[in-house]
Amino acid sequence: MKPANLLLLAKGLALVPPCRVAAYEAQLCERDEPLGQVRVHEIESMLSLVQRLDECGLKDPLCYEGFVYSFAIPQISREFDLLRITDRMVIDIELKSEDVGIEKIATQLRRTRYYLAPLRRKVRTFTYVSSVGLLYERTADGTVCKVEMNRLASVLAAKGVPYAGCVEELFDVSNYLVSPLNDTRKFLQGAYFLTNQQEMIKTDFIESVVAQDEGLVAFVVYGSAGTGKTLLLYDMARSMDARERVCVIHCGNLCEGHRRINEQQDGFKVLAARSLTTKSLQSCSAILIDEAQRMHVAQLKEIVRVAVTRCIPLYVSLDRRQRLVEDDAGATVEDVVRAAFSQVSVYSLSQRIRTNRELDGFVRTLFGLHGNAPATPIRNVKVAYAANEMQAWDAAQVFVVEGYSYIGLPNGPTSGERRDDGLPQSPTAYDVVGQEFGKVVMAIGPQFEVDVRGRLVAAQTPVSKHRYRRLLYQGLTRARNGIALVVYDNPNLLNRLLMIIGALPVE
Repeated sequence: MKPANLLLLAKGLALVPPCRVAAYEAQLCERDEPLGQVRVHEIESMLSLVQRLDECGLKDPLCYEGFVYSFAIPQISREFDLLRITDRMVIDIELKSEDVGIEKIATQLRRTRYYLAPLRRKVRTFTYVSSVGLLYERTADGTVCKVEMNRLASVLAAKGVPYAGCVEELFDVSNYLVSPLNDTRKFLQGAYFLTNQQEMIKTDFIESVVAQDEGLVAFVVYGSAGTGKTLLLYDMARSMDARERVCVIHCGNLCEGHRRINEQQDGFKVLAARSLTTKSLQSCSAILIDEAQRMHVAQLKEIVRVAVTRCIPLYVSLDRRQRLVEDDAGATVEDVVRAAFSQVSVYSLSQRIRTNRELDGFVRTLFGLHGNAPATPIRNVKVAYAANEMQAWDAAQVFVVEGYSYIGLPNGPTSGERRDDGLPQSPTAYDVVGQEFGKVVMAIGPQFEVDVRGRLVAAQTPVSKHRYRRLLYQGLTRARNGIALVVYDNPNLLNRLLMIIGALPVE
């Protein structure tokens, strides 16, 4: 969408028939799809704001240029009521029909400033309460106070060239994504915010823990790659540290981020599932399990037994698509939890906030999770070809120099073993569970095939047939912005990849 003139927007929306409001706004702001609902109170607040500014002497139409109404950052549930962006400044005006109190206003404006900071412009944030005609501003020192309307008028009248391009292009979603394991400093400083859905699950869990006298607390939260399930779990552990000794169980190898979390705060401890003992859980007052789909059923049952016996809360986070352990019992994580707890709250994180939509489409197409290849070429996926394993490794290192993170598969150049020439080990898909990277490179060869439907499948190998496929999925879904695949000794797979990214016509 693109900015519009606030005078045309406010006065027009107040005059057109209700059934035409969304269409009017969409064409004026060049929105791809009309808003599902344009709130009446926001239209009234906008019109009231314009009238008050006019009374202050702000009559030049140019001062009202460059406004964006009801803009939401792509992939993140953060919406701005009114934004004005110039080459020097970004001004946010939140519209309220009723006074919600200074604390709520302060919280919203603090979050607003966080989301606008990456635009690298001076940020001014205001809240206008139309019912009482009050204007609030968040000052440079972080306090929020009432100001006169001429304060906003002077800010709007300041020199600056209004931005006229596509607003979405200014907001890079990766600026707002914090991984507890890869952006540990930001996580420990609390320099992040949860989505509305994450906040809802967190509130439900914390409130259930507080009211635990009503029964045992057990939560099972599903989320595919990029939905923020790991951040949510670690945030809850961090939020509970004032009153609970929380044990976070990571079902994978501990990384540097885990070690830093354990060293730099005392509220909760991260334990590796593979070295876990029943004794290590005896002092816990809450157990949170991350990537539980990787845990053997027998171990999960023992942890559940401890939670029930000691009457402590249990929170389990998992991804249905990334189960790396084959278990003869065939029981799912949810089955095990439900068998022990009479009441189990089950949630699904549905909104992908980390994964680039183009990358998501590529991975889903490659693994046959939906339809055909995208209609437009994919620019954030690169494919290279090599004759053999060693050449594949060398090609992957070229991408590493360009800023990609190398993730290996077992048995081959992707295994992460130290080579004879002394090159360092690289992490495998087992090592990066729960982590995320800007760009990822992986090498794949004859251990994969393309079936008659064009889906990538694992070839028959000495290693578990399905494990390769799951590990590849695990590795590729760690990427935020880019993927590179080095293919070796597999021309059929090369052709399929080139078709998916749009370099070859689909057969």
